[in-house]
Amino acid sequence: MIKKRGAIRNLKRILEINRVLKKYKLRRFLIKRKTKDPEKLAINLRKAFEELGPVFIKLGQFLSINYLVIPEIYRREFEKLQDSVPPFPFSKASQIIESEFGKKLDDLFEKIEEKPIAAASLSQVHRAKLHTGEIVVVKVQRPDAQEIIEKDLSALHFFSNRAEGKLKKAGIDIKVILKELEEFLNAELDFEQEAIHADLFRRQELSKYEKIPKVFFNTKKVLVEEYLNGIKISDVSGIHKSGIDKEKVMENLVKSITYHMFYDGLFHGDLHPANMLVLKDGRIGFIDFGVAGKMPENIKQMYLSQYNSIFSNDPEKFIQAHLDANNLKIKDVKKYKKLKAEMTVLFEDYYSKKSERAFDYIFEAYNLLLKYKVPQKNEFLVSTRSTLAVNNLLKRYGLTDKRFEPLLKQMIMTQNLPFKDAIGPAILEMDGKRGDVGKDVAPDFQKMLAGFQNGFGNQNFNLDKGGFIQPMMMVNGFMDNIGNRISHVETNIEDKLKKLEKRAVKVSKIFGWAFLSALIILGVVFYNRLVAIVNGNTLWIQIAIGIMALLLLVDIMRLKVNGGDKK
Repeated sequence: MIKKRGAIRNLKRILEINRVLKKYKLRRFLIKRKTKDPEKLAINLRKAFEELGPVFIKLGQFLSINYLVIPEIYRREFEKLQDSVPPFPFSKASQIIESEFGKKLDDLFEKIEEKPIAAASLSQVHRAKLHTGEIVVVKVQRPDAQEIIEKDLSALHFFSNRAEGKLKKAGIDIKVILKELEEFLNAELDFEQEAIHADLFRRQELSKYEKIPKVFFNTKKVLVEEYLNGIKISDVSGIHKSGIDKEKVMENLVKSITYHMFYDGLFHGDLHPANMLVLKDGRIGFIDFGVAGKMPENIKQMYLSQYNSIFSNDPEKFIQAHLDANNLKIKDVKKYKKLKAEMTVLFEDYYSKKSERAFDYIFEAYNLLLKYKVPQKNEFLVSTRSTLAVNNLLKRYGLTDKRFEPLLKQMIMTQNLPFKDAIGPAILEMDGKRGDVGKDVAPDFQKMLAGFQNGFGNQNFNLDKGGFIQPMMMVNGFMDNIGNRISHVETNIEDKLKKLEKRAVKVSKIFGWAFLSALIILGVVFYNRLVAIVNGNTLWIQIAIGIMALLLLVDIMRLKVNGGDKK
């Protein structure tokens, strides 16, 4: 946990930050909160962050993936921040590794490269080879990482206290930003939590579109995971030179992020370009799962409703979904009506212009919620960064998100179908195991799902042009097929039961006559035997048979009475 420092104890760092702010003419801006040239200001801020080092670089990266905090011109500039610092000595890194695992390097690795392949503000990464042959990366936390963060966060709080009022007037809550940044940095320092998140994503990996590295072993300060050889996703020219289709890259990214978001409820909250690699086959390699996890079900459902409301032009549904997810009630009716009116204008603008940037409108809608001070849960703020990262990369690649609308619409539709989590798995489980129904229906179900999956890239799927009919016909056809086949099976079973009943009656009659015949034969044999024993005196035999017949009659009558009672 990061500890806070007092201003006096941290005076040297505060003075250093003040010097850098003065150098880039930022003190005047922080005091007056006005600028005639926002583009130049954004560049100066980025340069100042780079000079001030690790925590400020992280702050810039954090702001670049947080749409609710600063305008796009600053976000774009902060995306250029490179978290690259001089490495610390390998002797220190090996000390940390051996101390954390309680083993010598030779026991852990067949070989390890002394020169790091990356050196960032909070950690550095060495390539190594395990004794079992796998190529891995060894991520080692900087020995002074905790101290660096404590000093800089303390300084940031010092400056924020002096600028809080002016920033609030501009709609920026600096306290919330710093609280989020602190949580963000705490997560970055916990490699055990990162390993748990990476494993969570790996278990849900969409291997056709993405690659999640396997974690081999880890502690709180050292992480050993599978090495991914790829190009940074922001290196568009490098990707082009490698002969990789950039549209395929974006398609894989959109499918991965939206599938995890809508189906699994998983989010990666630190998706700046350095944490996404493009592999040689066009798949996306995701790394650094420190700020990641599973969103609550109510937040996931909120996303589904809100995206659906954008596509169905229902602004009221968008607002209501947010209120429901955050357990909020409408208290200020006047304010709600104003929000609804502005949201309606925004939605109508999207439809009238037939915009090719749905994500931009979604973020504008979220900004309207912020404008009217509608509370936002932290899980919502963190998980939204994933879609912002996708949107920023689409723009960098010169692509629009229009071609991915069919994907989003189909995902939303299939997500809300009742058989997604119930009927589907049951039918698949029956396949080849529970009779003809499973064998007959499962292939159709798989075919239908394959149709949805193949339709991810279907350009013609459009709700406002009747595109909804096609998938619903598939669903209806599938459900009718199930109904017809189950009905057919029920009819067959009923016929078979009737036939079995008739056979049972016949068998019982045959068995009854056979049993009676056997009794007669046994009776004759028994009678002759008794006659021989009593030397022809049949009176006693007749008396004995009479008693036996009487007892048998009593038993029969008793059975009949008991049988009647049961009915």
